[in-house]
Amino acid sequence: MTMDMAYYKKIRDGEAYKNAAGWLVHLGILKTNYLKPILRVAKLTEFLEAGEAEPRIFEVLPALIFHLPEAVRIDCEIPPELQKGLDAMKNNGEIGTFYKMPWRGAERWKNNPVITEYAKRRLGEVEN
Repeated sequence: MTMDMAYYKKIRDGEAYKNAAGWLVHLGILKTNYLKPILRVAKLTEFLEAGEAEPRIFEVLPALIFHLPEAVRIDCEIPPELQKGLDAMKNNGEIGTFYKMPWRGAERWKNNPVITEYAKRRLGEVEN
């Protein structure tokens, strides 16, 4: 196993990944066949760590915070790269790359009904 693979496996096996990805599974945003839904709002630090191993988490994070800020427990300062994405969501901006990926991957979530409707309903089913 290469060092990169071992690093990503360590993240995927960790609690932060299970909490963040499992929360997204509960909200209906992330589909997997290996994670159980977690019925607890995940922390921003968990999303940031989990995004290192699962880029889809970084793609959805700006739209999730933009539309459903109560779906992310902000427990740290928002990193500059994430703030750049949040500002682009707010201002309909184009920023090129976002967490080493094309911005269009994250931008497509901005008005996606999975977040604006479905996840919003699922969020209402959980006590913070």
